[in-house]
Amino acid sequence: MDTKNFGLTGLQNPVSLTRTVGMKKRNITILLFLIVQTVVAQLKTTRSDLPEVGKDFSSFTLENIKYYPRRSAKVEDFKGKWLVIDVWDKNCTACIASLPKMNALQNEFEQSIQIMMVAPADTENELIFEKFKSRLGLVIPSAFEKGIEKRLDAAGLPFIIVIDPSGFVRGITTKITSENLKVFLSGSIPLLADASRQSPKSKMIEESNPGKTSIDGASITETSILLQSTLSRTKLKMSGAPAELRLDEHAKFEVVSVDLSTLYMYAFLGIYPYWGTRDSLYGNFWPKPIIATRDSSNFQFDRTSMDNLFRYSMACDLKAFFSKNRLMKIMQNDLHNYFQYTVKIESRELPYWKLVASEKAKINLKTKGGAFYSSPGKVAAGVTLKNCPMEIFTGAISGFTQDQPMPIIDETGIRNNIDIKLDCVMTDLDDLRRCLKAKGLDLIRGEKTMKVLVIRDPESESTK
Repeated sequence: MDTKNFGLTGLQNPVSLTRTVGMKKRNITILLFLIVQTVVAQLKTTRSDLPEVGKDFSSFTLENIKYYPRRSAKVEDFKGKWLVIDVWDKNCTACIASLPKMNALQNEFEQSIQIMMVAPADTENELIFEKFKSRLGLVIPSAFEKGIEKRLDAAGLPFIIVIDPSGFVRGITTKITSENLKVFLSGSIPLLADASRQSPKSKMIEESNPGKTSIDGASITETSILLQSTLSRTKLKMSGAPAELRLDEHAKFEVVSVDLSTLYMYAFLGIYPYWGTRDSLYGNFWPKPIIATRDSSNFQFDRTSMDNLFRYSMACDLKAFFSKNRLMKIMQNDLHNYFQYTVKIESRELPYWKLVASEKAKINLKTKGGAFYSSPGKVAAGVTLKNCPMEIFTGAISGFTQDQPMPIIDETGIRNNIDIKLDCVMTDLDDLRRCLKAKGLDLIRGEKTMKVLVIRDPESESTK
């Protein structure tokens, strides 16, 4: 063996060899770390304690239960009965409004179903539930747990889980009815709106490539399109809608999963049919069309089955200018070309709530001054307002009655700011009125002239 050559070879490469071995060890360590992280992530996403339709959920435990014989209970403790878990929170108006409905379901199915309300651990949530229990005679219990939304993987509220007597999840939804529960009890599965994270999420037009506009999957370069619109029925599950009819930065407008009445309101008013008390349309334009057709089936829809919901898309040349009035005319023509309805804006005598005040209330409610204060959040169990303009107060109580179209209009004659505390169930109109009367205020049904969209059969048919 050549010692010199060996020496050159053996002494020239030890550092390089050490670095190579070290790098290999580090690479192996990193690889193992990544594998472990991947496995952990997969375990997190497939945790056995997350609800999923068809999965055994019997080991899940509810803690800090109030108004129930036990402070904690596993799902398996309810075996022999169906269990409905309804997640709610003080700032969820729909959740609060559903409390008496869920209570009625508990009374109806007392022998076969246990309804368990569940809310995040919060002193105010507990006080609200106690108030509702005494005022509305609730018989349903409620658990109050920290991080319950995360434990149940609730993407939003309301969030309802239906569990069969064997402890298996049979439905995850946002709303449950007596008819739905009867179907479950019969051994079948009703059609429910899917609220689970595993449900397929539909996407609107892709905006990752601003140089293209897509309508119903067809990509069109911005230089080739002049004007295109589509109207179709859809089963896509989408939430939210544009506030007004206008083109975005990619020269497109799209609204998905809306009923036909909403499309007509976009076409003739240029906005989504909801407006607050500060909007000029509030109390002056009825928020729903009057359907005066012989057959109203096109306007009947079901958000659970997604029947009779529509999708409307419009794309235009980026270089062209399309005013709102021009866009409205295009949409009006599209709707007329297919449905042929005759549509007019008319003046009608329509109902509304008059907010009135006694002379004594005008004195007693006058503010004592100080900074404006409003109790935080949209708490349906009551509100406290200090140095508050009547306009804001009217808006506050109107915000809890959005499920009925009658506007609330201030006719108290009060010009100064007020201090007021309403300790009531804001989503219950009777309880709200009881609380207002205690303050010298009231809501009285009246009628006034308002504009309204009237949809009729085609003139050629209506004259036959």
